[in-house]
Order: sequence, then structure tokens, then C-alpha cells
Amino acid sequence: MPSSNTQTFEEQVLAAFRDLRTALVEVFESAQVDVNRAFPAARKLQVNKNLTWKASKIIRATSPLEAIEHLPGKAGMKLLLDALANHGASVQTIRRTESAVLDFDRVIEAHASDRETLELMLDGLTDGEDDSDALEKSRRLAFLGNSGVWGIQTRTRLTTYVMSPSASHPDLFDLSFVMGYVELKRLRSDAPWTLTSISSYQGDLEKSQKPRSLPMDPTAIERWGAPVLPAFCKPQAPQLQLRETPGRVAVDLPEGPVGNLGLTDIFIGQVDPHYASLFADKANRMGQFLMSFAMPIRQTQIDILVHKDLPPIENLDYKFVGRTLDEKGMLPPSAERYAMPLKPDVVARGRGAHAIQSAHYERYDELIAKIAQQHGCNAIDYDVYRVEIDYPPMGTTGVFSFPLNDSRIDPAER
Repeated sequence: MPSSNTQTFEEQVLAAFRDLRTALVEVFESAQVDVNRAFPAARKLQVNKNLTWKASKIIRATSPLEAIEHLPGKAGMKLLLDALANHGASVQTIRRTESAVLDFDRVIEAHASDRETLELMLDGLTDGEDDSDALEKSRRLAFLGNSGVWGIQTRTRLTTYVMSPSASHPDLFDLSFVMGYVELKRLRSDAPWTLTSISSYQGDLEKSQKPRSLPMDPTAIERWGAPVLPAFCKPQAPQLQLRETPGRVAVDLPEGPVGNLGLTDIFIGQVDPHYASLFADKANRMGQFLMSFAMPIRQTQIDILVHKDLPPIENLDYKFVGRTLDEKGMLPPSAERYAMPLKPDVVARGRGAHAIQSAHYERYDELIAKIAQQHGCNAIDYDVYRVEIDYPPMGTTGVFSFPLNDSRIDPAER
């Protein structure tokens, strides 16, 4: 094994993993035992079937994390190698395997003290491509732990941005924003929760200073005090509590029944007329949507829908930043430094009924149709860009970004 002084942690772990995998292949071949048939191999070697099954898993593993999850303990490995030696494996291959196991253990001791810690360290390693699986084990454990600690969880959170042409401002688009919690449940009855923070709809501000966001359902503010979409809430529009802050309102879900008896769907929707332009200028070259993840979530779907009459968007990027939004709904300037090793693909689903459908919410196409209708549009006329990921990390901000259309900028200044 190469000197640890010249290798990074990742290089050392990868080299130790490859050596171990190669050594296991050679020792089974030397004993003329087909480890790919784990149970017959166990009968032939007269060992517990779990040992040959684990060895086959290590040999087929594509990453150190997969291998370490199946690596037998010292006693188990000795039993396996003794059985292989008794079945004719050469002394050379036995010793090589023993050496590879020792090298793997040295890496563990040097960097992590134990295998459990090393698993968590390996969980964060990515290949720089589609890293939607990065930290999956850690994210799953965090979801379970946070659900118990905070006493609440949701199966699915939907976040949708719908960009439609603005009738009175041809260079601008209207933005509809929907956030939905599907199968939200409390695990403790005394667990109130802040669902979102929105611009205040009331107050003594001058008209020109009032927030431009409007509730998608015009009756929502008067009836519930928050821009809920009662037609999509289940079993009915929820009882919510509001907390006033300067210029904003926190929407809280109060205490209530636990488990499946309190299972609910909650949808909140707002519209921002004349929101922005998709054309770049000297000061603005990138479009960006931010969303906080402040609840234990099993799976999330984030969509951007762009009407066909708007300038197309390309090269969309999605990442998680290890910082939450401030009280104004903005990221601190240093947030980019804290991008996480978790960067799922943005899938361009195209245009049409099939593109809108969601595996996470059966009424999603109905929801999009309603939004499009409010803008005088047809739902099938939107291009759909989607991110899906399991166990989004709580306490982070998702950043959906894309370059603005630069066709109106002098080529010399691009």
C-alpha cells in the first residue's frame, strides 16, 4: 500500500478498498470456490453462509462505503480464511488477503478510530457527477433522528415555481409559488411548527411599499389569515396560527393529534405579478430561487415551470448550502462557501401532460392546471424542470440557479 504521507484520506481509503477486493477475488479463485454463488460456497467451505455472502458483496462493491458495510469482523474473517486454506487456497493468497485486511483496518484507525465513523466520512465522498446519493445514509439517519427530536415529519414536500407571461409588462413574468406538505404528521401532540414565513398582507405601509405578493386564493387571507389553498388541503383547510414580525408573518401549525390520526396535507400558494425579467443586464446575469429546509422531510420535489412564450432557460443548477435564510428571506453573503457535497441532477422533463405528472402527489397535475388557468394559460404549454431527492438535509437552503438570457447585452460585454 502506498505511503500515507503522500496520499489524501480519499486516496488511502480507495487504495485499501481496491487491494482488499482484489485479494478476496484471488483467494477464492485459488481455492477454486465460486464466491458469486455465496450459499453453495458456504456449504463447500463449511462456514456460515453470511461470511461468503459478505465476501461476495465486497467483491461486487463499487465504492469503499459499500465494502465496509459488509466487511466481517476479525474473528469472522479468520474463520473464512482458515476455511479457504483448508480447501486449497495458496499460502500466498491467504497472506495477501490478511495483509489487505490489516491495511484497511490501519486506514480506519488512522482516520476514524472505528468503522461506524468511517462510514459517515465515506458517506460524504462524491464523484462530482450526479451526487444525489451523497450522504444518503447520513441524511436518512438525520431524518429519523430529527423526526424524533422535533416531533414532526412529512412524507413529501413540493416546491413549485410557475413562470407565466405578464400581460401588462411584456419583458417581465408573473411568478406563482406553491409549497405543499403531503402527509404531514406530528409525532408528539405538543409539537407546534412554523411552516413558512411570508410577506405581511396588512399594515399601515404606503401602497407603494406594500409587498407585491398576493394570495393565490383571494379569500384565503380573510378566512384563514394565510395564503392557503383549501381545495388541496386535506382533510380540510388547517387551523393555523400567525405570528407578526416586521414586514412578515410566520405561519405556524399548532398542537394537534399525533400519527395517522393527525395526518394532513397543507398547501400554501402566492402570486407575484410582474416579478422579474428573464433577460440579463449588466447588473443581473443569473436567476435564482431559494428555499429553506427546516423540517424532517422524507422526499422532496422542486419544480420550475417556464411558459413557452418566455425566453427559454438553460443550464439549470441545483445545490444545497449549509446555511438557512435570514429574516428577509436572503442568504448571507458567505453562504456559497458552505455548499454541500450534494448536488442532484436537474431533469428537463419537456412540455406536456406527462411532464407535469408527479409520483409523489396524485393531484399535482390538477394543481398546475389551476395555476396556469389563473394566468390565462394552459398547463401543457410549460417546460418543466425538476429536482427530486430523498431526505433533504434539515437546516439547509436549496439554491435553484440559471443564467439569464443575454441576447440583449452587447456581445463585447458578455
